[in-house]
Amino acid sequence: MHVDYDKTSLIGGNGNPYGDVCYSIAREGPTKPDSRTLKGSAVMQVLIGVLMLICGVLILLFVDCQFAKVYVGVWSGVWFILSGWMGLYASSDASKGWIITYLTMSSVSLLASFAAIVLKAYSLILEENAECLRLEEILLIAAASELVVSIFATILCSMRLNSLKKQDYGFTKRSPIYKPISSQ
Repeated sequence: MHVDYDKTSLIGGNGNPYGDVCYSIAREGPTKPDSRTLKGSAVMQVLIGVLMLICGVLILLFVDCQFAKVYVGVWSGVWFILSGWMGLYASSDASKGWIITYLTMSSVSLLASFAAIVLKAYSLILEENAECLRLEEILLIAAASELVVSIFATILCSMRLNSLKKQDYGFTKRSPIYKPISSQ
């Protein structure tokens, strides 16, 4: 927590039996994440989305899988790429609108990755084709990774919005710090 001492807020003086009181001004709440952190989570979402899209297309075109018609790799991959793309905009232009957009997209990506995990785990149980199993495992690992990155991105966006709100309204906490009476 960063503390600034406000020299103009001294109360007391020599007549105060308890000593001088100096108020400290401390900004409360989490610190604002920098744009590099947001950019890192956005890049991870794009990379995971590209991996899922490639595996989803490979399953559809070249491998005979029972659950290929669900298109999990395709729709979740496209959504993760779009979410990461919005994150790249939010990291370059840190306006409240882009951060809210990235927060929303990451929240929906969280739900999409959870759905992909459930569908891929179910297909791993029932699938018999060995080639399909390898790609399904890759999709399952990518969806689990996206779940973690989406949670991280949602937390980062919430922290960023919280710090923007506190800057807009100037919320500060003033707490007294007591100085002992100096002997004369």
